[in-house]
This record gives sequence, C-alpha cells and structure tokens, in this order.
Amino acid sequence: MADTKAALLDDLRRQRAAWDALLAEVGEARMERPGVTPDWTFKDLIVHLTTWWRRRVAVLAEVARGAEPTPHPRQDVVPIINDWVYYVNRDRPLADVLRDAQSVWDAMEAAVAALPEETLFAAWRYPEFAGQALGPVMAGGFSHHLREEHEPEVRAWLARLDGAAGP
Repeated sequence: MADTKAALLDDLRRQRAAWDALLAEVGEARMERPGVTPDWTFKDLIVHLTTWWRRRVAVLAEVARGAEPTPHPRQDVVPIINDWVYYVNRDRPLADVLRDAQSVWDAMEAAVAALPEETLFAAWRYPEFAGQALGPVMAGGFSHHLREEHEPEVRAWLARLDGAAGP
C-alpha cells in the first residue's frame, strides 16, 4: 500500500496502464458486442466504471474545497443507480465513452497531485472511510472494483469470444 503521494501516483499510473492494456486486449471492434454481463457490452461496463470513478474524483474535489466527502450511496440504491446509468448511456457513441474514461483517469491523477500529502494520508480524518486514509481508498483502490468484480467477467467473455473464433 502506498504511503506517500509519489507512491500513490505511481500506483495510480500502474492501475491506468493495466486499464489501457485491458482496453487494447478487448479492442474497439469488440467493445459493443454483448455478453460481458447478461445485459452489458464492454462499452456499457466502461460507462459503469467511469460513473463510479467520477464519484471518487468528486470526493477528492470536495476535500480540496474543505468539505466533508459525500457518503457513498446505500448498497440497496446502487443497483438502481447502475440501471439508470446503463439506460441513459447505452446508445452513446463509443468514442465519447472512451474519451470520458480517459478524462476521469486524468482527473484522478490531477486531483491526487493537487492534494497535500497529509490530507491524502490522515487515516483518522474522514469517518466515511472507517479509519482508512483518503488517498489509498480513493486513488489506491481506483480500479479495485474493476479488478475484483468485473475483470473476471471480461476475461470469461473474451475467452468465449476467442473460443468461438476457433483455429
């Protein structure tokens, strides 16, 4: 776990490199093919992740303004938010979705770089994070949801696509 701003930024850049590698592995030609989840394409997943990543950037912006972070939505509300995000964005052009994802990564890096190290690593400061420091929670775990929940789905989907292509 990163314990300095420089290490946190390095970790964030490694996460982004892994994200960029996944994007390249999927390839734009397959991003709108169904099956990543029962209802979503890879493009839909990008929108989903970008939405929640924006929330993390917004939390850092609140802290930078001296405000308390807005609490995460209750878990019973998250599926409603996810459905709304899907329906509002499913017909957006892929180029716009990819641009938004790139933009949120840039914004996260800029937000981390702008905050003082003591703000990023004061574990006691924000009750929202149950004693964990802001920086490692918001930036260190930026792609945690992707890696833990969605990347296995993406890998299985890619295997099905590659298997269907045959030798």
